[in-house]
Amino acid sequence: MKHFFSTLLLLLFALSIQAQTCATPQSGLDLWANNIKARILNGGNLFTDGLDGQFIPNPDAQGNGPATIYTSGLWLGGFDPGGNLLLSANSYRLPDKTDFWAGPLAPSQLSNPATCANWDRIFSVKGERIKAFLEQLPDFQNNTAAALAQFPEIMGWPALGNPHFSAVWSFSLPANNSPLAGFVDSNDDDVYNPLDGDYPAVVLQNKSPFVPAQHVWCVFNDAGAGQPHATTGRPMGMEVQLTAWAFNCTDRPELNNTIFTSHKLLNRAPALYNSIFIGMWTDFDLGCPTDDYIGCLPELNTYFAYNQDQQDGNVGSDCSIGGGNLQTFGNTPPVQSVTFLNHALDRFILQDNPSIGSGGYGSPQTPLQYYNNLNGRLPNGNPIYTGGSGLTSGTPETNYIFPGDPGSPQEWSMCTANIPSGDFRALGSSYIGNFAPGGIYELSCAWTTHEQISQPCNLGNVKENIGKIRNLFVSDFAGVCSPLLSHVPQIADKAFFSLSPNPARTEIVITYEGVQVQQVKVFDSAGRLIQQLNTLPEGRMSLPVGNWASGMYQVQVISEKGAFTRSFYVNP
Repeated sequence: MKHFFSTLLLLLFALSIQAQTCATPQSGLDLWANNIKARILNGGNLFTDGLDGQFIPNPDAQGNGPATIYTSGLWLGGFDPGGNLLLSANSYRLPDKTDFWAGPLAPSQLSNPATCANWDRIFSVKGERIKAFLEQLPDFQNNTAAALAQFPEIMGWPALGNPHFSAVWSFSLPANNSPLAGFVDSNDDDVYNPLDGDYPAVVLQNKSPFVPAQHVWCVFNDAGAGQPHATTGRPMGMEVQLTAWAFNCTDRPELNNTIFTSHKLLNRAPALYNSIFIGMWTDFDLGCPTDDYIGCLPELNTYFAYNQDQQDGNVGSDCSIGGGNLQTFGNTPPVQSVTFLNHALDRFILQDNPSIGSGGYGSPQTPLQYYNNLNGRLPNGNPIYTGGSGLTSGTPETNYIFPGDPGSPQEWSMCTANIPSGDFRALGSSYIGNFAPGGIYELSCAWTTHEQISQPCNLGNVKENIGKIRNLFVSDFAGVCSPLLSHVPQIADKAFFSLSPNPARTEIVITYEGVQVQQVKVFDSAGRLIQQLNTLPEGRMSLPVGNWASGMYQVQVISEKGAFTRSFYVNP
């Protein structure tokens, strides 16, 4: 068959001969806002410092403790119109080899060394800092220098049109008006300017913006300056924008043990791609890596790791590997799950660590073998068969290996199949199909540690926790704590206040007796401050809501005695 090369591939070939190469991304930053400390990296990897796993539940004050994940990576694979395989997949972070490089891409153009160097960074902001900035905003509107000095992470947020970005980072935003990091656009002018009241936020497709305890953002691509991929795969010309965030909600332990990520893909190539898969590759290490089992729950779009036996470690709680001794979870090993929140888990497969035994699942070495794994097959292209190790023909083929609850003797799991111990890697993937030029696709995931679950072969409340997290995601995290909700002490005796009607159609009426009301704030379900009233009548006020969108809101009445906060619903 005559091979077709897309315009982008021809461009990569021509320019790679003379282009200077981009450096392998090096930046990393700890997302640490709740019970999880997680290292976020630029360039397609997550949760490692290159030596040790850095997805650590309940770390000590120095951030140390046994990890549940050694590392994870983004995988992409598919075909161009001529049938050429395209593959970009990072597994372990290597100092001089990668499939992704830092920085955005202009349509049909390569990145360059200067762009790669400038964007090899993680942008981070905490919700409390956003709250403090908004409270001081009136003072900054005539004093830009003070805003830059006190809140550089907000003034320099990499969002569309930010006029202050270069003052903070000494390089410019892309000139192609491409969407970058998310923000709340207070004046709806489609440009980020914090002095207009705009502020950073997590903005997902078809979701209301929200402000968690901390969120981070970075951008990378698979084109670099034309240098070859570590996998030897051909690039797609894909820009990837990563947002990761965490909530700190003491009343929701499932959220306090979760890190969220969203990978937004932007096809910068001129070609219509087909048969595209996106995958999250994960090397689970629940403390000691040699006694972990792995499975999936397709009905919850989740894959997970759990301990093979009651004790985490080789002998007792010991885990001696390669001359070192890893920290373990002792007799309380957790379960670690990864949940696709907005797309289906269409395939799930395992890989071996050949240095610690072989389960027969192999490990990909060529681009085609990587793609076979993304398609739920072994590296050699063979399918998985239901039952046992999944490797013996004679039973129906399946897209999911070990899709059962290990606590159920009737379901297929590594426990019920009595699989020998080893250090397995996992790959969950979602089928995109066709991907048009200029197209955007987003995969959001929840990475959750489930604690105090007796082992072996037990998921405890894992399904319940995942269900809660999925429901919160579907509801745009309605009612979830946000730092933008003021931390004024709450009044226990609510007899001072009343609010009616609830739900409301045209207005709500707030009455207050025996207190001096200083301020009223209204927040939407994403925690955004949508209205603030500082001049208030005595005893009673009304708030028109007839033109508000249906949904839940929170009103906060602040007085000299403290604050009264109540949720209400609008159904126009």
